[in-house]
Amino acid sequence: MTSPLFQITSEQDVIKCDRTQLAMVKTTLHPFILYTGFLAFLGFGVLNPIMPTLVGLYGGTAWEVGLLYAAYSLAQFLTLPGIGCLSDVYGRRFMMLVSLFGASLGYFIFGSGGALALLFAGWLIVGLTDGTASMVFAAIADSTTHQQRTRAFSWVSAMIALGLIIGPILSGVMSGIHPSLPVYVVAIAFFVALVWGYFAMPETLPPAQRSPKPSFAQLNPFTQLQACLALPHLRWLMFSFLIVNMAMFALISNLPALANEQFNWQASQIAPLFALFGVISVFDQAIIIPWLLPRWGEVRMAFYGALITGLAFTLSGVFAITGSVMVLYISIVLVGIGQPLAETSLIGLMSKSVGEKTQGRINSNIQTVQALARMIAPLLAGWLYQNISPSTPYWLSAAQILVAAVAVKLSVQKSTMSTQNNTVLITGGSSGIGLALARKFLQENNTVIITGRNPQKLADVKKIFPDIITEVADLNDFNALQQLVNRYPNVNILINNAGIQYNYEFINPEIKVELIETELRTNLIAPLQLIKLMLPHLLTKKEAAIVNVSSGLGLVPKQSAPVYCGSKAGLHIATKALRWQLETTSIKVFEIIAPLVDTPMTQGRGKGKISPDALVDEFWDNFTRDGYEMRIGKTKLLFFLQRWFPQVAEKILRPGL
Repeated sequence: MTSPLFQITSEQDVIKCDRTQLAMVKTTLHPFILYTGFLAFLGFGVLNPIMPTLVGLYGGTAWEVGLLYAAYSLAQFLTLPGIGCLSDVYGRRFMMLVSLFGASLGYFIFGSGGALALLFAGWLIVGLTDGTASMVFAAIADSTTHQQRTRAFSWVSAMIALGLIIGPILSGVMSGIHPSLPVYVVAIAFFVALVWGYFAMPETLPPAQRSPKPSFAQLNPFTQLQACLALPHLRWLMFSFLIVNMAMFALISNLPALANEQFNWQASQIAPLFALFGVISVFDQAIIIPWLLPRWGEVRMAFYGALITGLAFTLSGVFAITGSVMVLYISIVLVGIGQPLAETSLIGLMSKSVGEKTQGRINSNIQTVQALARMIAPLLAGWLYQNISPSTPYWLSAAQILVAAVAVKLSVQKSTMSTQNNTVLITGGSSGIGLALARKFLQENNTVIITGRNPQKLADVKKIFPDIITEVADLNDFNALQQLVNRYPNVNILINNAGIQYNYEFINPEIKVELIETELRTNLIAPLQLIKLMLPHLLTKKEAAIVNVSSGLGLVPKQSAPVYCGSKAGLHIATKALRWQLETTSIKVFEIIAPLVDTPMTQGRGKGKISPDALVDEFWDNFTRDGYEMRIGKTKLLFFLQRWFPQVAEKILRPGL
């Protein structure tokens, strides 16, 4: 069942969906998730304007203010990976309640004050325990499909931006009554969330999907980050995310000082800039990103968002030299558009690139990287401002953002697939295309596993190729698929080759209707199920590939095999969509679009067949050059005819070849 955190509303109320069917359904986030997202940075929004005042009450200076922020960021850096890891073990609900309790307690202590030591104590408790944002993102990742995830993240990011807008307003209104009153309001807001969450928040991570209990060493933030950065695609995305956040925190920390010291701007002139950024950011997250996402996808959004942000920082550098108000406001508008595009897309890409059991860990590591940016950026920007020039932090940030844009592109570029020392699983490998592929991979020093339904055929293959591993498996049996995956977790190349073709007229009353299901399950459903089951293993491999064997008949059908043609068309489209989904992971998705091949399935049918070995030769050339959509033999001509002369293609293919 779909978690109540992600409610379903449909155009037709009679449609009922489970989690695997949500992609075509309109969805609404639970108010609790939106509220906790709003709280995630509300405290920062409230404290930023009044922190110097509160510290000054107890004899503190700007140095103590800086130490407070640095202490908070360090605490977050140290504990957020552990919070995420523990949520993968004990569930999101438990760790969310711990986070809300810790934040509420910490803000109450901070608000009570009395001495600088108590301010530090309260602020450190918040920093050490508050994993609210990472738990929100992890809960959404548990409750959404890949297609919905980035859009849902954008709504939460909009609520976070709203917290940054409301916070200064709340602080300005209430600090006039008492400097600590806004802090108490934040503490109460977190306590309300704690009570609400206790009664309203369901568990989004089922026990079957939870990770084993970690060792103490695994809670080390550096160990957690190292595990995430071990994945090459994730490494580039994390690097981009760090740079984007460093640039943003440099702007937040340095712009008020720049405007005040260089151009004599007062607080009343600076505050509207941050309000404008917040408004643009909320509009971006709530309107622009949901509209752009299905049209561009996360990679293009992150890339162009980084470019827009880079232009914004360039204009900020111009402001630092000229003091032009118009230039600064244009810069703020651009950063309000570009930064959320880049950051939200990067969060979505990172979340989608790992399995369900590690969502808490990855989302906490995302927040950890953000904490690292909060520590580094203000110090670096301040040093550059004081020692080189007021404009230098902005020129550097613009250059960094361009590097981030390049890193996004690098995250989807994968090294050429190694052709040796792989573990290859080939379905339908006892004859035809499957056997030819198995022979080729064996020759290249790979471990090869083949499946088939006929034990005798597999035994005959084993006699010829003693090194091959054979498995009797009916791929129409889901339990057989699961056992296959469990038995061979080291597989890093999966080749879905098994297929059947029945030629018959639907009007013939002697044809059994069960043949339709058998053909669809073998050619389309079983390959997709096997991919889904194998993905958690494939995602852990440095190099991995999925190869689906489709057919030219999936492009242009023949009259006598409507179900076969339909199943191969479905596999062709599913392969392309899957390639898009996995473009930022280590998994490459290939498709062999086969012509008429001389195999036992095509015996007695058609003319002009190519041999399985000829097909494999073309496959190998494409495979070693990362040619993902492999048009083999006559299918090259078929593609041309289908695009430019579709009626000619249909006339040729309709009677069959």
